[in-house]
Amino acid sequence: DDRALVICEVDGAYCAFDDACPHMQWPLSNGYLQDGVVYCSLHMAGFDACSGECLGPPADQDLTLHEVVVDGDALYVVFGTRR
Repeated sequence: DDRALVICEVDGAYCAFDDACPHMQWPLSNGYLQDGVVYCSLHMAGFDACSGECLGPPADQDLTLHEVVVDGDALYVVFGTRR
């Protein structure tokens, strides 16, 4: 699949979501992660990295999350299993 993703670790849990801010489709990988919140570098919209919840304007939609399965040293993303 050619889908771009962001995978991050927050408090020992892996979170995966599409690499596009729902506000203007800007790559979230250009932003930063702080205290479990991923910030879009275009307009500073914030999202809870593990729940996908939109935390404020200008974005008004949650992130699309995907399940992350850990198998030893490997991470697998299962599309369409979360939100």
